[in-house]
Amino acid sequence: MNRLIGWFAENPVAANLLMIAIMIGGALSIPQIDKEFFPKASLNVVLITAPYPGAAPINVEQQVCVRLEQAIEDLNGIDKIKSVARQNVCSVEVEAEDDYDVQTLLNDVKVRVDAIDTLPDDADRPQVSQIIPTHDMMSIALEGDVPEQVLKRYGETLRREMEQLPHVSRVDINGVRDYEISIELTSDTLTKYQLTLSEVQQAIQESSLDLPTGTIKSPQGDITLQARNQAYYADDFARIIVRKTASGATLRLGDIATIRDGFTEDPIIARFNGKPSLFLQVKVTSNPDVLKTNQAVMAYLDERNRTLPEALELEVWHDFSISFKDRIRTLVNNGVGGLILVFIVLMLFLRPLLALWVSIGIGIAFLGALWLMPLFGASLNMISLFAFLLILGIVVDDAIIVGESIYSEQQKHGNGVQSAKAGASMVSKPIVFAVASTMLVFVPMLFLPGKSAEAATMIPIVVLLSLAFSLIESLFVLPSHLAEMPPEGHFKNPVSRGIDKLRKFFSNALDVFIHRYYDPVITRALKHTGPTIAIFVAGFAIIVSVFVGGWMQVGFFPNVTTDYIQVTIDIPDGEPLSFQNDVATRVESASKAMQQEILFDGTDVSYVKNFSVWLSGNEIRGAIGLNREYTNTLSSPELIEIWREKIGAIPQAEDINFFYQIDSKGKPLQYILSGKDNAELTLASQMLQEHLAGFPGVFEITDSLQTPRSEIELGLKPSSEFTAWDMQLLATQLRQAFYGAEVQRVPRDGEDIKVMLRLIEDERTHVDSIASLPVQDREGNTIRLDAISNITYTPALQDIERIDGQRTVTVSAELLKGTTDSTEITNDILEDFVPLLAKKHPTVKFQLEGDEEERREFMSAWGILFVQAIIAIYAMMAIAFRSYWQPIIILTAIPFGAMGAILGHLIMGMEISIFSFLGVMACAGVVVNDNLVLIDRINYLRDNGMTKLNAIHSAGIDRFRPIILTSATTFIGLIPIMSETSLQAQFLIPMVVSLAYGVLFATTVTLILVPALYLFGEQFNDGVSHLAYKLRLRRRP
Repeated sequence: MNRLIGWFAENPVAANLLMIAIMIGGALSIPQIDKEFFPKASLNVVLITAPYPGAAPINVEQQVCVRLEQAIEDLNGIDKIKSVARQNVCSVEVEAEDDYDVQTLLNDVKVRVDAIDTLPDDADRPQVSQIIPTHDMMSIALEGDVPEQVLKRYGETLRREMEQLPHVSRVDINGVRDYEISIELTSDTLTKYQLTLSEVQQAIQESSLDLPTGTIKSPQGDITLQARNQAYYADDFARIIVRKTASGATLRLGDIATIRDGFTEDPIIARFNGKPSLFLQVKVTSNPDVLKTNQAVMAYLDERNRTLPEALELEVWHDFSISFKDRIRTLVNNGVGGLILVFIVLMLFLRPLLALWVSIGIGIAFLGALWLMPLFGASLNMISLFAFLLILGIVVDDAIIVGESIYSEQQKHGNGVQSAKAGASMVSKPIVFAVASTMLVFVPMLFLPGKSAEAATMIPIVVLLSLAFSLIESLFVLPSHLAEMPPEGHFKNPVSRGIDKLRKFFSNALDVFIHRYYDPVITRALKHTGPTIAIFVAGFAIIVSVFVGGWMQVGFFPNVTTDYIQVTIDIPDGEPLSFQNDVATRVESASKAMQQEILFDGTDVSYVKNFSVWLSGNEIRGAIGLNREYTNTLSSPELIEIWREKIGAIPQAEDINFFYQIDSKGKPLQYILSGKDNAELTLASQMLQEHLAGFPGVFEITDSLQTPRSEIELGLKPSSEFTAWDMQLLATQLRQAFYGAEVQRVPRDGEDIKVMLRLIEDERTHVDSIASLPVQDREGNTIRLDAISNITYTPALQDIERIDGQRTVTVSAELLKGTTDSTEITNDILEDFVPLLAKKHPTVKFQLEGDEEERREFMSAWGILFVQAIIAIYAMMAIAFRSYWQPIIILTAIPFGAMGAILGHLIMGMEISIFSFLGVMACAGVVVNDNLVLIDRINYLRDNGMTKLNAIHSAGIDRFRPIILTSATTFIGLIPIMSETSLQAQFLIPMVVSLAYGVLFATTVTLILVPALYLFGEQFNDGVSHLAYKLRLRRRP
């Protein structure tokens, strides 16, 4: 290693070429790196969608979901199977185990599902797919007071055009219904003409078709034959002949049926700023570049808006490039501020030219990291840019130590290559081990489980690459530059003279501090090693007890705010559409009221930029886009509370969720109860909800068991069972009448449009029409339904959730911040509620869900990986120092770094989160470096003949300056981001606090406790050796 350092120091051309290569590589790589607002977590999930049109949830569960689960449950690689049986469809999510190949699992699931032959005949074939995360780039609203057909037609045109734009992979349309051709008849008409829906269906299918009929192989060539009579529009279907009489008269479909060429009957309402609208979601599947996508789409919108009809307008709803640029600007500004502060600190204690070269090393390390980031799948986003900011003061540590060592050699032996070689070689061993120990601590972050931790994997990638290039720069580039530094002389420039005078003042002040204050302290610490160690241990015990005793708020994944606040309201099945419309109107009116009333202080500018409401199925979604042009005095949670109050209570709602975070996992408290008996699950859910209600701050407690809706059950009367009737015949006619028969699908306008045959809407929406419905037996006799069938009303389940073959119910609740800690609630439930549940409902099982489940999984893995990293560092140090005891002394900085992190959170008034633990991990790798440098110096002085006491004392004095400088640059470089007040950066600050305060407090340990521990260990070793010597003397004859 030292030979290579010397070779580069003697060859400035090689050193400069190495530096230039790194800089060019980084500069060329920046345009190629993916750019996204927030890193997308991979989804190791295979999705099975099995439609069963017209079926109730209980039938979907028993006849579809259960059979799908049984077919795949024994496949390798499956971690969990979740299924939901809803009206008309079964959805199954197959979660793969960590590190299992999802493509292999996908293929295995497809094979098993395709082999199922017991699904109902009326069920569509299940579709098996892998859930591939896409990158949302923009959401664009097409709004206007125009008919739905016009809105959809233009929406489809815009979608096709936008998908041709560069940097756009896919555009989805939301907020409009699918096209459908509906053919409706009355029961009176069917009776009048002695027809059944099956006969009408057959007539349509026999007439409306295109069929290839063969080929004529004539001498002139082959001529294909094609029968073409496919109906595409309502008029085409109206001309279809349903029946011909013996006299030649014809009965056409248009004579007996109402034919609507329109949309499905599914209720979908979408409004943007109070106007009918649809939404175009711009997505990128791979290699996202939010800036280039925004540029391409915005140019298209500017041009396209000029050609749209006056009644239509395209307006940007979500634009993630704005959020990306805002967050990047925040982080870059803080990074520049931190860099300036670091440079100023270096200038105050080192030569200006030395400080400049050390600071340039930061840029080289960062460019090197940018050069290789694409190779590791890393992108530029909030997390990766934060990682650069996080290590701003860390990557400079090795350069400071090398630079300070070379500077010391130059002061003793003069400038030149030899001093540079000697100074760099002297500290090369501790520098390499220091960087290696830091890297070892960051490596486990790559393997932490959970979606939240996966988003943070950008941090170790950036840190590891930056540290590697920082080491290369400090050992192979920096010595060459410092070797060519001119000797310090008299400055003619008044500015230079002023800077030099200021530097000498601070340098002399530091020397005075070392000898006047630090020297007596370390002398006393070495004289009284026992009390010194006891004081530090007692302080550590007190601070840790504060954390363990629950005096601090503990969260898991901090809230990453977006520029939007949103609400979802689940309405029970069976509620009339008019009620759902009323709720949607309330959400929209509340949003509009906020736009008019909630203004920035001293302006007429509203916090609310845009608002939307969307009704689909039984769910109502509202969203408010926030204006970020001015500094916010109201946070997103505060705005949500205002919105909640204006919307008002909705007692009929099954669940209401407000959120403002990226990838919101729902309510902070989520627990799952599983079992086979639905009545037991209901009682257990009520029991858990009552228990949760006893905690202060817990509100909006709900479960996923929706209110049962009325269901009509039909069964043949005993007198009908041995006639020309059976349940299959009866069920088929009922399905045709009320759900409808899918006659065929017509390819038109880029869609497969369903052609549905059913009774008219008026008869399908009145319960009285069921009893009088005419049905026909196998012999062609027509009779009223109530003559052959019993008609009874029963309560029926709605959505049925299942996990690993068991029915489940999810109990969730909101938690008012600053009241009870979620971990405390969960611990209480596990200790007190779960045993009681096992006694009262032994068939019901309890399990965690959401943040709490992921938190416990993360903490378990974090503890194991952290210990493994510490063991690896210990082994590396033990080999390097050929000692078992000295690595333990070096590692003492870690617990005291964690102590500093806890103190930092107390001082800053922050809750502990996942990023706090990642910060402790990062801190552990940094704080050992100063200990390592100190221990290496002690060993060096002892090897050169000093006594252990003098060596320890002199090493503390010698290494005080570089230790203080490395700690100060780390802490000061992080001050701007710690002081950041913008809401968007708050979730990152806990990691910064852990690192900054951990390094700050561990510095005290390095300068006082470590020398005392070193001496204590040597004294203990001497005592043991002396005792052994006496014992040997006694054994002599």
